[in-house]
Amino acid sequence: MLVAVGAGTLDGEGTTRHRETLRRVAGVGARALAGTPSAVAALPVADAGDAAAVSEGLLLGSYMFSDYKTDNGKAPLGAATIVTRKSRDKAVKAAVARAEIVGEAVN
Repeated sequence: MLVAVGAGTLDGEGTTRHRETLRRVAGVGARALAGTPSAVAALPVADAGDAAAVSEGLLLGSYMFSDYKTDNGKAPLGAATIVTRKSRDKAVKAAVARAEIVGEAVN
């Protein structure tokens, strides 16, 4: 299955606006993939800040509050892998690890 999410123009690489757009796009993709065991995200990750934004978007987009529901519907996205040329960069790895901790604490 392939899910394409429109981001519009990604202006100002490295800016807060750019990263918020990445975060939102990743979140929309994660919500669209509810019920899917795993996914691969291929977004323009230029540095650790971008990687954190994509990670946060995937995790927060996968959040489902279902404590008071009798029918929980589809399960959230099970797992996600971010594909980037910077995947071996220590700062990127640290940013993703931090985003995972924050995402798990929120969820």
